[in-house]
Amino acid sequence: MVRAALATFLLAVVSTSIPLHAESNGAYDQYVYLVKASDCQHAPRDRALTGFRVRGLTGIVTALHGVADSGNITVTSVDGKVRSASVRISKVDLKNDVALLTSPEFDRAPADGLDLAANPNVLPNAKAYVVGYPLGTYLEPTKLPFTVGEPPRYELGRKLDVQLREALQQRKSPDPSINVLFLIGPIHPGHSGAPVLDSSSRVIAIANGSIRLAAGYGWAIPFQAVTWRTIQGNLDFQTLKSRAPNIALFSFDENPHVVQERISLSLDAIKEDTSRILKLQTLAASKDRLQILRDYVPRIGDNTVRFGERSIALAECINAGVFQGSAAFEKADELVSQSYTLEEQRIGFPQLVASLVPLAPKYLDFITQAGRVPAPVPSRSIPAERSRASEFWWAVFQQTLAEYPEVTLAALSDPRFAANRYSPLDRLCANVPEATLARMEAYPSRSVRGLAAIQRATRSREQERDAVPVIRELVNADGDEDLHLAAELLGLAKRHAIIDAPLAQKALAILKTDGPVVSESLGRSIGEPDRGRGREFRLSAAEEYLVWSVQFEQISRTVEDPIMKAVESYEVTLQSFESKKPDRGNGDLYVRACVRALISLNKGMYGVGTRLEKRVSFDEYVLLRRAFSHSPETLDAINLAHLKAKWDAAVEGSQYDP
Repeated sequence: MVRAALATFLLAVVSTSIPLHAESNGAYDQYVYLVKASDCQHAPRDRALTGFRVRGLTGIVTALHGVADSGNITVTSVDGKVRSASVRISKVDLKNDVALLTSPEFDRAPADGLDLAANPNVLPNAKAYVVGYPLGTYLEPTKLPFTVGEPPRYELGRKLDVQLREALQQRKSPDPSINVLFLIGPIHPGHSGAPVLDSSSRVIAIANGSIRLAAGYGWAIPFQAVTWRTIQGNLDFQTLKSRAPNIALFSFDENPHVVQERISLSLDAIKEDTSRILKLQTLAASKDRLQILRDYVPRIGDNTVRFGERSIALAECINAGVFQGSAAFEKADELVSQSYTLEEQRIGFPQLVASLVPLAPKYLDFITQAGRVPAPVPSRSIPAERSRASEFWWAVFQQTLAEYPEVTLAALSDPRFAANRYSPLDRLCANVPEATLARMEAYPSRSVRGLAAIQRATRSREQERDAVPVIRELVNADGDEDLHLAAELLGLAKRHAIIDAPLAQKALAILKTDGPVVSESLGRSIGEPDRGRGREFRLSAAEEYLVWSVQFEQISRTVEDPIMKAVESYEVTLQSFESKKPDRGNGDLYVRACVRALISLNKGMYGVGTRLEKRVSFDEYVLLRRAFSHSPETLDAINLAHLKAKWDAAVEGSQYDP
């Protein structure tokens, strides 16, 4: 499972949506290097990343994940004058995933390099620049502009899902507990280890990775946080070398000239598209718009025309009213769901986004559907086209919320968004500015406050402590829409790994009150598919949160006693069942959930792959064994048959999904 989780993470961190702009500078020529690692123990065997020198420090700083298990490291400067094939790792900071490379040549060289920022505490929304070798380009350094996020720093693990965070906790490089610099815009493949500069070209951080599925952002390691430790006698470093797969490792082409040619073609395409779009914009400003629209409409569906030009054509048609209402959004989704290069994306997205924003508050239902990131097929990644389309709709939503906050928040208050739309809305709200988040928290709508609380809980542990009481309050509900909302919030609490004992107790209380009500209503005609079923949805979400959370020791010890009492009270029914033979048993969904939670209970933090008798007390083990000792017919009648396989796996210590 760890291996699969890291593979998913690897796909995320190598994603990118910012085009290349070559920018040469004397300092970069001297002090920013292309680092190649080969003969690696784990795939990919050959990798390319970036390294740089800092004034006062002997050696080259780079990302540890790219070189940790390498058998051969080479370093080359942009002008080709500095090339060292005898490079080795001398010092590391495992927690921050940073390495210091040295060689005899660098040991003899003056300790010169880029200057460090005197004040590394950058402000939100400040400009920052990543300088390095994206895509493993051969002697082609690029400088890409980024915006520092709000807040500027966050705990790395707060932005990762449960599996990825657990995988990093095992690897501990980078450690998910570290605070990283938040950069708007993902890091390119090959940028690992690159210097992150402020507006005065001084080093503030080291580029490390990025995730684009949620919103398209990257992170970097603050340079001031690095603590060097020699690799001599460093057992933790030796252990790290043997772990696979590595994270965010980027392969490079064997033939550097092919890479150089590919980058040159990409840059030429940018210039060509820019020239065409400027011409279109000039035409759009003229009076003869009818003739212009005659030119634009055919371009939209012409696959031989570049994506950037087709996007501008569609934007002009939307602005002119050729495509109105839902037709505008359907055309846009059809276009952005097609294949196109990252350079064309950057050219085509902005104006198309701007054309949709004034209409967007009325079509949030469409945006939430179009902005969904599909669940990947096992062993396959999410298609790049669908992932980029999700980024597009995220950009539309974010800009709409920024330009029309009141009307957008009012639209989000619509009860229909509380039913089965909350998960995509959570993704669309990812990384909203602090001012917008504060406005959402003060909004009277329960659904808007719930979105704000979930977003707040993902930013830091301190903010989570303030946000979780709001989530606990909102899971209390009576009306059908509010019950739907409570179910969605419990599901997101699990997805974002919000581990909170009072919330687990609240979930257990929901099971106790809702279980009998839902049991009584089973088999009745509900009416509309999504109406009148809010309590059933909340019951299911509460059960999933409880069963997941009891795998953590602090939760299991909190809810252990009431779960035990519930299952013990069921013993009376179990003991007399064979003689009385009732039609359905008592159908107690509450007890069924408690039995399921008891199977997943973990007071020793061994993991679900450990035999159950090591994870629970002797009394709990005996109680469960009695519960599952009945015949298959009996288990089926008392709603435990579907848990038999989980019980068998738990007893044997087999890996299973709780």
